[in-house]
Amino acid sequence: MIIRPLSVPRLALLLSLCCSAAPSLGAQSPGDRVLLEQLRDSLAATSDLGSLRAMEGELMALARYDRDNAFLHLRLGFVALRMGQLTEGTISRRHYDDAGGEFEWAIQQQPDWPWGWYGLGLAELGAGNSEFALVEGIQTMLGRDALTRSANAFAKSAEVDPGFADGLVELSNTALQQRINSRMDVALAALRRAGRTPAAATPAVLLSRGRVERASGSLDSSAASLRGLLAQDTSNTLAWLELSRTLFLQDDPAAADFWYRGLAAAGPATLALYRDDLRTVVPDSLLDRFDRSDPDGRLELLRTFWRARDADELHPSGARLAEHYRRLDYARRSYRLVSERRQFNIAERYRSGQTEYDDRGIIYIRHGEPDATARYNAPGIEPNETWLYRREGEDLLFHFVARQDVQDFRLVESVFDVLPFRSTVAMIDAEGLRDDARGDALARHTEGLLRSREGMSPIYARLMGV
Repeated sequence: MIIRPLSVPRLALLLSLCCSAAPSLGAQSPGDRVLLEQLRDSLAATSDLGSLRAMEGELMALARYDRDNAFLHLRLGFVALRMGQLTEGTISRRHYDDAGGEFEWAIQQQPDWPWGWYGLGLAELGAGNSEFALVEGIQTMLGRDALTRSANAFAKSAEVDPGFADGLVELSNTALQQRINSRMDVALAALRRAGRTPAAATPAVLLSRGRVERASGSLDSSAASLRGLLAQDTSNTLAWLELSRTLFLQDDPAAADFWYRGLAAAGPATLALYRDDLRTVVPDSLLDRFDRSDPDGRLELLRTFWRARDADELHPSGARLAEHYRRLDYARRSYRLVSERRQFNIAERYRSGQTEYDDRGIIYIRHGEPDATARYNAPGIEPNETWLYRREGEDLLFHFVARQDVQDFRLVESVFDVLPFRSTVAMIDAEGLRDDARGDALARHTEGLLRSREGMSPIYARLMGV
């Protein structure tokens, strides 16, 4: 069915039909929801700001005479949301703020309607956080960041109507995006409560539940939800990918077959998820070929890649692919970044481009659990770690320091990069250090740092002159 944007007269007619009826008490009627869905579909197909402004004007004119009509404020809110999506910068934020105000007004009139809370959640997501990283960090620590605000609103929509599918899906998506203050427990409870409603069988809710159950550690429930989705539609490639992600964590031998089945027929959106899962281990040149290949070519490319990795590491067939997904899961749980805004100074040579997890996560995904780790804790010394991987021929050592954020460990070239930059420069002038109290402190830190790594490599003992 082709959805055509509502013209202003058609919109006004639709509004008059809605506003002529007395506001419903309690839950919204099915007819109310149909009208709201029609408006949202029409707005999604509208990209003409002039037409949207005219719609907004018509709605505001009606609101002057019917200020307490919650349904009217919902409509104004969704129009403002669409205008926010089509604009940028401060103008966009102003529209999202306007939308939030309209939804809050609707909530005051009808707090038991889910659509007001749902719209407020969308408005909070659109408004986002402060442009200043420091302020954004404070907002996040206080639980006032955009994701937390929106998650709270979506949770309320699911609370007032446990079968409200749109709210359940957005609550789940938001909880999965949150890096701190996660509402995963709230999303899981809402999804399980919805199990007694018709919404539980809808594809979007089944997919959301499969993801949230897995993120919460309930792998059997995750698999059951995703199998339920595939029972409705075996061509859903996203469901095949999500089911394989769950089954890899369960060591299920069918996981790889499901993974390749989803890959074979994946469209652009699902392919992007496959690519994101692969980009930490597959070379850029191979990813370029992946992007240019047809479905058969992609399958052969990745089958060859994983077979080679199995052979290199003496794994049974398919074991390295399964291990990759277990490492991805662990990295996201243990090394996930709090903020996506990573800033680098000119002295930092390695820049992963990752915003999902810190550099320890990247090394973990590529090499697995280290054979040994070491840290040096002392006043004035930034959090640091060294990881050792024992290998035939030459061991691998990786050094990490968290300078700007205690949860963002960066890969550095040398263990001496753990020392403060100013002190490291001072080390060059050995004569100047003898009479400098700071030099004594640096010497102690240097010795302590080397001793903490002494068991990892003979080179550290030699550097201490032992």
